[in-house]
Amino acid sequence: MNKGRKEIDMTKLLILGAAGDMGSYALKLSTKFDLYTHITLGDINEKRARELMEEIKDPRLDFERVDAYNHDELVKLMQQYDIIISAIGPFYIFGPLVTSAAIKSRRPLIDICDDYGPTIEILKMDEDAKEIGVPIFLGYGWTPGTTNILTRYGYNKLDKDSPIKCNISWAGGAADSEGLAVVLHVLYAVTGKVPSYLNGKMIDVLAGDGFEKVEFPAPLNDVTVFDCGHPEPVTIPKYLENIEECTLKGGLTPEWNNNFAAGLKGLGLINTPKMQKFFGKIIHKFEAIFEKGGGIEASSARVDLWGKLDGKNVHLAYATPSIPMGELTGYPAAITAKLFAEGKISGTGIIPPEVQDPKLFLDELEKIGIKMVYDDDGQLKRLKKNRKIQKPKGKHIAWSALLVLLGLVPLAIIATIIALLIVLI
Repeated sequence: MNKGRKEIDMTKLLILGAAGDMGSYALKLSTKFDLYTHITLGDINEKRARELMEEIKDPRLDFERVDAYNHDELVKLMQQYDIIISAIGPFYIFGPLVTSAAIKSRRPLIDICDDYGPTIEILKMDEDAKEIGVPIFLGYGWTPGTTNILTRYGYNKLDKDSPIKCNISWAGGAADSEGLAVVLHVLYAVTGKVPSYLNGKMIDVLAGDGFEKVEFPAPLNDVTVFDCGHPEPVTIPKYLENIEECTLKGGLTPEWNNNFAAGLKGLGLINTPKMQKFFGKIIHKFEAIFEKGGGIEASSARVDLWGKLDGKNVHLAYATPSIPMGELTGYPAAITAKLFAEGKISGTGIIPPEVQDPKLFLDELEKIGIKMVYDDDGQLKRLKKNRKIQKPKGKHIAWSALLVLLGLVPLAIIATIIALLIVLI
């Protein structure tokens, strides 16, 4: 965004959720930067945090137990640091809580919020953040994050006097993450109606519709995606002018996971946060099952833009490499904190990724080996065109009911054994 802020001489960094799937990657990359004098792992999981500290062996590391529900204690902790990164999910619970604590503590925050609901809520805090002069870098992960940066990169090339369409897709490997927060995020994103930007206005679309086949870089290749809830359609049309369309679709691999999620939804088993939490915990306990049938330890995202370039209709496309989700999500957050500490980005209020200089971020990602796929000469050569497809056939509800029952069998067996032991002992 803007330059001109002085570099912080003594920089203390706090990473909330540093022991988690995404936060641990932000932590590991942050230890590569010598501008930090102190890096604290803020997490509720002390055992895992100390294992990471032992693994990394950096004398600048220490641990603070964090309960994000305890607002006053979180504010007090934040006040001891120069920069805060938050990777505490699920964000539909913790996003607004952490942001309000950052504003009260008057400390800059970089978060990876990937839920649309809290994004809408956090945007309403813009004036509060501006009034006290603190920046809240909202959604600086993979999607949102790099997807917004790639959108801005292509947007900069296009004529601004013609409507621009933006379609964003992601593919996540079920074998690519072990965190409960990721499971809960997916259940939240595929349930109910979700925001999409069509024909110049925000509308709600039904999650699970709008099927397409999208090609991602190998080894993911072709993946079926569908409408789901993410922040990009909320922020991109708000901050970039003349956007006529902005959609977000995602899908899991192996693809039977999508059928399973559709079945859970069809059965009404994940229609409330309480039920999402219940079934999310069950899925998390048996995550290895969901990797069967072609699970790949990689994720990716793709951005397609349609507009005019020098008066001619063009289609530009960009994709991240297919690599672990933790790298795609944690590294951009760590890079954002570094750029802020170096005085290369600044601002106050709620600041989404699409307002930044995209080359600044893409160059930093390339320095650590994350190179994007660019198809921006107007004629797709590296990535195939997205293909609309009919809703996959199959009895989702019956299939998913069977899977749910199979998933519950081990729990039933364990409960029976425990009951017998209690009786016998």
